[in-house]
Order: sequence, then structure tokens, then C-alpha cells
Amino acid sequence: MPVEAPNPTLILFAKSPVPGRVKTRLMPELDAQQAARVATLLIEHTVRLAVSNWSGPIALHTWPDTSHEVLKNLSATHGLQLAAQKQGDLGQKMYGSIRELTEHGMSAAVMGCDVPHCPGELLREAHDLLKQGQNVIGPTIDGGYYLIGLQKARPEIFKGIRWGSDSVMRDTLQAARGCGFRFTLLAPLRDIDRFKDLQQIAKEIPELQSWVS
Repeated sequence: MPVEAPNPTLILFAKSPVPGRVKTRLMPELDAQQAARVATLLIEHTVRLAVSNWSGPIALHTWPDTSHEVLKNLSATHGLQLAAQKQGDLGQKMYGSIRELTEHGMSAAVMGCDVPHCPGELLREAHDLLKQGQNVIGPTIDGGYYLIGLQKARPEIFKGIRWGSDSVMRDTLQAARGCGFRFTLLAPLRDIDRFKDLQQIAKEIPELQSWVS
């Protein structure tokens, strides 16, 4: 029987919803202000999803800092641990956030705010697998991943990855195999990167429907 890891932590990664600096791939269908508003809705919905379905601690790690009012209000309202993301590329940011917890014997997962439609049972499954001592990863249909959960931070699986490409998941699994590291795969999801993704996901989330009509 695997040993249960205590209190897995979910770390939500969010970028400050500043017009012109966030969700720029939703343009030109949306203007900068509209894209930032959509980003805010995605963050808010993801936080509610996490609070409702994750029974361990939840943190909100933000970029470039923690000063945006939307992020501060969400943290205060829901009792989230608020911190700035580490410097470096996406891999260095995720590795740094996970390492802080796994160094103290805790398991941790990082999840982006681009899959607000993630079923609650899928998030609960990720939590339970981590608690059982497993490592988990949730692929996206465009070749990336929406969640990665580890018992121990391994820098090898975050290095040399072409972030934003369609090979992120493949490269990550290859790096994991190279160091004898194993993942349990979660169900794949579509993440919201482009306007066509928003159109698809808006069918499931009423708050998004006005932005694609």
C-alpha cells in the first residue's frame, strides 16, 4: 500500500489581468480591455472551482507581483495564500513554487487558470492521487498540460521544455522517463488560449457567453 502524503497543496498560477498584457491571443476578436475582463472571469471561476473541490490548502501565485486588486480581493475573500511567482521561465516558476512545499515533506500541484470548466471530480481525483503518494499530470488537447502534481520537485522535468509549443506534454513525459519519474495521467481538457477555445468553453460557463455572442 502506498503511503499517503499529508495535506496536498494546490497552487493556482495567475497573471495579473492588465489590459494589453494578458490573454493577448484572444485578440483581435476581443480588444485589450475585453481580454483582461475575460482573464478576470477565468481566474475568479478557477478560484471558486478550487475552493469547492480541493480539500487541502490552496495558494494563489501571481505574476508579476501580488498588487492587483482582483488578486488581492480573491485571496482575502477565500483565504488563499497569496505570493508572487518566482523569476524565470514558466518551468522555473512552477519548479520554485512546488519545491518550497515538497522540501518540507508536502505534496503540491500547480494548476493554471485556463481550464475553469475542469470538472470538480477531476480536481478531487488529482487531490486523492497526490494524497496516496502518486505524481499526476493533466494534459491539454493542444499538447500542453493544465495541472502537474508532485511528491518531490524534480528540476529535470521543467528544463529544456519549449513552453507554449505543442510538444510540452511530450517533452515533459520524455524528461520524466529519463530520470525514472512516473506520472498518473488525468483526463485531457481544452484550455482557453485563443478565441476559438473561448467559444467552445463558453457553452459550459454562462459568464463567458456574452463575450462570444
